[in-house]
Amino acid sequence: MKTTRSPRPRSSAAFAPSTSTEPAVIEAIGERLRVRRSGDGASRAVVDARLARIAGYTPTVGDRVIVSFGEAESYVIAVLHAAAPETLLLPDGARAELDGGRLDLRDAAGRLLVRYEDGHAEIAAPTGDLRLSAPGGRVVIESALDLALRSGRDVNIEATRRFEVATPAGADSDATTRLTLDGKRAALQAPSVEVTSKSARLATSRATLLARSITVTAESLAQKVVKYELTAERLVEKTRDSFRDASDLAQTRAGRLRTIVKDVLSMHARRSVLVSTDETSIDGKKVLLG
Repeated sequence: MKTTRSPRPRSSAAFAPSTSTEPAVIEAIGERLRVRRSGDGASRAVVDARLARIAGYTPTVGDRVIVSFGEAESYVIAVLHAAAPETLLLPDGARAELDGGRLDLRDAAGRLLVRYEDGHAEIAAPTGDLRLSAPGGRVVIESALDLALRSGRDVNIEATRRFEVATPAGADSDATTRLTLDGKRAALQAPSVEVTSKSARLATSRATLLARSITVTAESLAQKVVKYELTAERLVEKTRDSFRDASDLAQTRAGRLRTIVKDVLSMHARRSVLVSTDETSIDGKKVLLG
Protein backbone atom coordinates (compact mmCIF):
# COMPACT_ATOMS: atom_id res chain seq x y z
CA MET A 1 0.00 0.00 0.00
CA LYS A 2 1.09 3.53 -0.72
CA THR A 3 0.64 6.30 1.84
CA THR A 4 -0.50 9.53 0.24
CA ARG A 5 -1.44 11.59 3.33
CA SER A 6 -0.01 11.93 6.80
CA PRO A 7 -0.53 14.56 9.50
CA ARG A 8 2.99 13.91 10.83
CA PRO A 9 5.77 16.26 9.62
CA ARG A 10 8.06 14.67 7.08
CA SER A 11 11.23 16.19 5.68
CA SER A 12 13.78 15.67 2.93
CA ALA A 13 17.38 16.72 2.52
CA ALA A 14 16.99 17.15 -1.24
CA PHE A 15 16.43 20.91 -1.43
CA ALA A 16 18.52 23.92 -2.41
CA PRO A 17 20.30 26.16 0.12
CA SER A 18 17.70 28.43 1.74
CA THR A 19 17.48 31.94 3.01
CA SER A 20 14.56 31.07 5.35
CA THR A 21 12.39 28.15 6.39
CA GLU A 22 8.80 29.03 7.24
CA PRO A 23 5.34 27.45 7.42
CA ALA A 24 3.07 27.99 4.43
CA VAL A 25 -0.30 26.94 2.99
CA ILE A 26 -0.70 25.35 -0.43
CA GLU A 27 -3.11 27.48 -2.50
CA ALA A 28 -2.80 25.88 -5.96
CA ILE A 29 -1.29 22.79 -7.54
CA GLY A 30 0.29 22.74 -10.98
CA GLU A 31 3.73 21.95 -12.32
CA ARG A 32 4.81 23.69 -9.15
CA LEU A 33 3.02 24.36 -5.90
CA ARG A 34 1.65 27.84 -5.26
CA VAL A 35 2.20 28.48 -1.53
CA ARG A 36 1.49 31.44 0.72
CA ARG A 37 3.69 32.16 3.69
CA SER A 38 1.80 31.73 6.95
CA GLY A 39 4.62 32.62 9.37
CA ASP A 40 5.59 35.98 10.79
CA GLY A 41 7.15 37.19 7.54
CA ALA A 42 6.23 40.76 6.74
CA SER A 43 5.12 40.23 3.17
CA ARG A 44 3.32 36.83 3.45
CA ALA A 45 4.17 36.53 -0.22
CA VAL A 46 2.80 33.92 -2.60
CA VAL A 47 5.55 31.99 -4.35
CA ASP A 48 5.98 28.89 -6.49
CA ALA A 49 7.78 26.01 -4.85
CA ARG A 50 8.96 22.60 -5.89
CA LEU A 51 7.96 19.52 -3.91
CA ALA A 52 10.95 17.89 -2.26
CA ARG A 53 11.07 14.11 -2.09
CA ILE A 54 8.65 13.30 0.76
CA ALA A 55 7.84 9.60 0.78
CA GLY A 56 4.16 8.84 0.30
CA TYR A 57 2.97 12.46 0.23
CA THR A 58 0.63 13.85 -2.45
CA PRO A 59 -0.19 17.54 -1.95
CA THR A 60 -3.69 18.99 -1.89
CA VAL A 61 -4.97 22.55 -1.62
CA GLY A 62 -5.11 23.67 2.01
CA ASP A 63 -2.22 21.58 3.28
CA ARG A 64 -0.02 23.30 5.87
CA VAL A 65 3.60 22.63 5.01
CA ILE A 66 7.16 23.73 5.80
CA VAL A 67 8.81 25.58 2.90
CA SER A 68 12.47 26.31 2.43
CA PHE A 69 12.50 29.64 0.66
CA GLY A 70 15.67 30.09 -1.41
CA GLU A 71 16.98 32.79 -3.70
CA ALA A 72 16.69 30.61 -6.81
CA GLU A 73 14.26 27.88 -5.79
CA SER A 74 11.86 27.21 -2.95
CA TYR A 75 11.03 23.69 -1.77
CA VAL A 76 8.22 22.12 0.27
CA ILE A 77 10.25 19.97 2.64
CA ALA A 78 7.74 18.78 5.28
CA VAL A 79 4.02 18.44 6.01
CA LEU A 80 2.49 19.94 9.15
CA HIS A 81 -1.16 19.14 8.49
CA ALA A 82 -2.91 17.50 5.54
CA ALA A 83 -6.23 19.11 4.62
CA ALA A 84 -7.54 15.85 3.15
CA PRO A 85 -7.84 12.70 5.27
CA GLU A 86 -4.83 10.43 5.54
CA THR A 87 -5.05 7.99 2.65
CA LEU A 88 -3.52 4.62 1.81
CA LEU A 89 -3.63 3.76 -1.89
CA LEU A 90 -3.93 0.17 -3.12
CA PRO A 91 -2.64 -1.03 -6.51
CA ASP A 92 -6.18 -1.36 -7.94
CA GLY A 93 -7.04 2.26 -7.06
CA ALA A 94 -8.91 1.51 -3.83
CA ARG A 95 -7.98 3.66 -0.87
CA ALA A 96 -8.26 3.70 2.90
CA GLU A 97 -9.07 7.11 4.39
CA LEU A 98 -8.63 8.15 8.02
CA ASP A 99 -10.91 11.12 8.72
CA GLY A 100 -10.87 12.08 12.38
CA GLY A 101 -12.13 9.05 14.28
CA ARG A 102 -13.53 7.36 11.17
CA LEU A 103 -11.76 4.87 8.88
CA ASP A 104 -13.19 4.31 5.38
CA LEU A 105 -12.13 1.85 2.70
CA ARG A 106 -13.38 2.90 -0.75
CA ASP A 107 -12.97 1.43 -4.22
CA ALA A 108 -11.39 3.23 -7.17
CA ALA A 109 -14.74 4.92 -7.95
CA GLY A 110 -15.05 6.26 -4.39
CA ARG A 111 -17.83 3.86 -3.31
CA LEU A 112 -17.78 2.79 0.33
CA LEU A 113 -16.59 -0.78 1.02
CA VAL A 114 -15.80 -0.77 4.76
CA ARG A 115 -16.41 1.88 7.43
CA TYR A 116 -15.41 1.84 11.10
CA GLU A 117 -16.36 4.63 13.49
CA ASP A 118 -16.84 4.75 17.26
CA GLY A 119 -17.26 0.99 17.67
CA HIS A 120 -19.61 0.67 14.65
CA ALA A 121 -18.57 -1.25 11.53
CA GLU A 122 -20.16 -1.47 8.06
CA ILE A 123 -19.20 -3.73 5.15
CA ALA A 124 -20.66 -3.12 1.68
CA ALA A 125 -20.30 -4.56 -1.84
CA PRO A 126 -21.67 -1.80 -4.11
CA THR A 127 -21.65 -3.73 -7.41
CA GLY A 128 -20.82 -7.39 -6.69
CA ASP A 129 -21.23 -10.16 -4.16
CA LEU A 130 -20.26 -9.96 -0.50
CA ARG A 131 -18.82 -13.30 0.63
CA LEU A 132 -17.70 -14.45 4.07
CA SER A 133 -15.55 -17.56 3.67
CA ALA A 134 -13.73 -19.84 6.10
CA PRO A 135 -12.63 -22.92 4.08
CA GLY A 136 -10.79 -24.42 7.05
CA GLY A 137 -12.97 -23.32 9.94
CA ARG A 138 -16.28 -21.86 11.07
CA VAL A 139 -18.05 -18.55 10.44
CA VAL A 140 -19.42 -17.17 13.71
CA ILE A 141 -21.66 -14.10 13.94
CA GLU A 142 -22.42 -12.90 17.46
CA SER A 143 -24.72 -10.07 18.52
CA ALA A 144 -25.54 -8.88 22.04
CA LEU A 145 -28.83 -7.40 20.79
CA ASP A 146 -30.83 -8.16 17.63
CA LEU A 147 -29.76 -9.82 14.38
CA ALA A 148 -31.67 -8.72 11.25
CA LEU A 149 -31.49 -10.34 7.80
CA ARG A 150 -33.13 -8.59 4.84
CA SER A 151 -33.16 -9.70 1.22
CA GLY A 152 -34.61 -8.09 -1.89
CA ARG A 153 -35.14 -11.55 -3.38
CA ASP A 154 -34.51 -15.06 -2.02
CA VAL A 155 -32.88 -16.34 1.16
CA ASN A 156 -31.19 -19.73 0.65
CA ILE A 157 -29.68 -21.70 3.53
CA GLU A 158 -27.94 -25.02 2.83
CA ALA A 159 -26.42 -27.34 5.42
CA THR A 160 -24.65 -30.60 4.62
CA ARG A 161 -25.50 -32.12 8.01
CA ARG A 162 -28.03 -30.22 10.09
CA PHE A 163 -29.75 -26.84 10.40
CA GLU A 164 -30.91 -25.77 13.85
CA VAL A 165 -32.53 -22.66 15.31
CA ALA A 166 -32.98 -22.50 19.09
CA THR A 167 -34.34 -19.89 21.49
CA PRO A 168 -33.50 -20.49 25.17
CA ALA A 169 -36.40 -20.46 27.59
CA GLY A 170 -36.98 -17.58 29.97
CA ALA A 171 -36.26 -17.57 33.68
CA ASP A 172 -39.73 -18.99 34.48
CA SER A 173 -39.46 -22.02 32.17
CA ASP A 174 -36.95 -24.70 31.28
CA ALA A 175 -38.46 -25.44 27.85
CA THR A 176 -36.44 -24.38 24.81
CA THR A 177 -38.02 -23.62 21.44
CA ARG A 178 -36.02 -25.47 18.79
CA LEU A 179 -36.34 -26.08 15.05
CA THR A 180 -34.10 -28.84 13.66
CA LEU A 181 -33.74 -29.87 10.03
CA ASP A 182 -31.51 -32.67 8.79
CA GLY A 183 -31.45 -34.98 5.78
CA LYS A 184 -34.20 -37.25 7.13
CA ARG A 185 -36.23 -35.30 9.64
CA ALA A 186 -37.73 -31.92 10.46
CA ALA A 187 -38.50 -31.39 14.16
CA LEU A 188 -40.13 -28.47 15.97
CA GLN A 189 -40.07 -28.38 19.76
CA ALA A 190 -41.90 -25.55 21.52
CA PRO A 191 -44.14 -24.96 24.55
CA SER A 192 -46.74 -23.44 22.22
CA VAL A 193 -47.13 -23.50 18.42
CA GLU A 194 -49.44 -21.15 16.53
CA VAL A 195 -50.07 -21.32 12.77
CA THR A 196 -52.18 -18.72 10.98
CA SER A 197 -52.87 -19.24 7.28
CA LYS A 198 -55.51 -18.38 4.71
CA SER A 199 -55.00 -21.77 3.07
CA ALA A 200 -53.03 -24.83 4.20
CA ARG A 201 -52.41 -28.27 2.67
CA LEU A 202 -50.68 -31.31 4.16
CA ALA A 203 -49.77 -34.22 1.89
CA THR A 204 -48.22 -37.27 3.56
CA SER A 205 -48.33 -41.05 3.19
CA ARG A 206 -48.72 -41.54 6.95
CA ALA A 207 -49.58 -39.17 9.81
CA THR A 208 -49.75 -39.72 13.58
CA LEU A 209 -51.25 -37.18 15.96
CA LEU A 210 -50.69 -37.54 19.72
CA ALA A 211 -52.44 -35.14 22.08
CA ARG A 212 -54.03 -35.06 25.53
CA SER A 213 -56.82 -32.85 24.21
CA ILE A 214 -57.90 -31.72 20.72
CA THR A 215 -60.42 -28.99 19.95
CA VAL A 216 -61.56 -28.38 16.36
CA THR A 217 -63.72 -25.42 15.40
CA ALA A 218 -64.79 -25.13 11.76
CA GLU A 219 -67.64 -23.67 9.75
CA SER A 220 -67.52 -26.69 7.45
CA LEU A 221 -65.68 -30.01 7.86
CA ALA A 222 -65.52 -32.63 5.11
CA GLN A 223 -63.79 -35.99 5.47
CA LYS A 224 -63.30 -38.52 2.69
CA VAL A 225 -61.70 -41.83 3.68
CA VAL A 226 -61.69 -45.44 2.47
CA LYS A 227 -61.84 -46.81 6.01
CA TYR A 228 -62.70 -44.89 9.18
CA GLU A 229 -62.04 -46.44 12.58
CA LEU A 230 -62.77 -44.78 15.94
CA THR A 231 -61.82 -46.31 19.30
CA ALA A 232 -62.92 -44.42 22.40
CA GLU A 233 -63.85 -45.04 26.05
CA ARG A 234 -66.83 -42.74 25.65
CA LEU A 235 -68.34 -41.07 22.60
CA VAL A 236 -70.64 -38.05 22.93
CA GLU A 237 -72.14 -36.39 19.86
CA LYS A 238 -74.32 -33.28 19.99
CA THR A 239 -76.03 -31.79 16.94
CA ARG A 240 -79.25 -30.14 15.90
CA ASP A 241 -79.79 -32.37 12.88
CA SER A 242 -78.07 -35.63 12.06
CA PHE A 243 -78.19 -37.40 8.68
CA ARG A 244 -76.47 -40.68 7.88
CA ASP A 245 -76.63 -42.56 4.60
CA ALA A 246 -75.41 -46.11 4.09
CA SER A 247 -75.85 -47.47 0.58
CA ASP A 248 -75.42 -51.06 1.78
CA LEU A 249 -75.32 -52.14 5.42
CA ALA A 250 -75.61 -50.02 8.58
CA GLN A 251 -74.94 -52.14 11.69
CA THR A 252 -74.80 -51.24 15.36
CA ARG A 253 -73.45 -53.77 17.86
CA ALA A 254 -73.85 -52.86 21.54
CA GLY A 255 -74.05 -54.49 24.97
CA ARG A 256 -77.15 -52.39 25.62
CA LEU A 257 -79.01 -50.04 23.28
CA ARG A 258 -81.35 -47.29 24.37
CA THR A 259 -82.99 -44.75 22.09
CA ILE A 260 -84.74 -41.77 23.65
CA VAL A 261 -86.96 -39.67 21.39
CA LYS A 262 -88.59 -36.52 22.73
CA ASP A 263 -91.41 -36.30 20.18
CA VAL A 264 -91.96 -38.74 17.31
CA LEU A 265 -90.16 -41.96 16.43
CA SER A 266 -90.75 -42.90 12.84
CA MET A 267 -89.30 -45.99 11.18
CA HIS A 268 -89.90 -46.83 7.51
CA ALA A 269 -88.81 -50.10 5.89
CA ARG A 270 -89.89 -52.39 3.08
CA ARG A 271 -89.63 -55.30 5.50
CA SER A 272 -89.11 -55.33 9.30
CA VAL A 273 -87.98 -58.21 11.51
CA LEU A 274 -87.90 -57.94 15.31
CA VAL A 275 -86.45 -60.96 17.16
CA SER A 276 -86.11 -61.29 20.96
CA THR A 277 -84.72 -64.39 22.61
CA ASP A 278 -86.60 -63.61 25.84
CA GLU A 279 -89.33 -60.98 25.96
CA THR A 280 -90.70 -58.27 23.72
CA SER A 281 -92.63 -55.45 25.42
CA ILE A 282 -94.63 -52.70 23.75
CA ASP A 283 -96.04 -50.15 26.19
CA GLY A 284 -98.15 -47.21 25.13
CA LYS A 285 -101.43 -45.46 25.80
CA LYS A 286 -102.57 -46.77 22.46
CA VAL A 287 -101.06 -49.53 20.40
CA LEU A 288 -102.30 -49.57 16.83
CA LEU A 289 -101.53 -52.52 14.61
CA GLY A 290 -102.51 -52.82 10.99
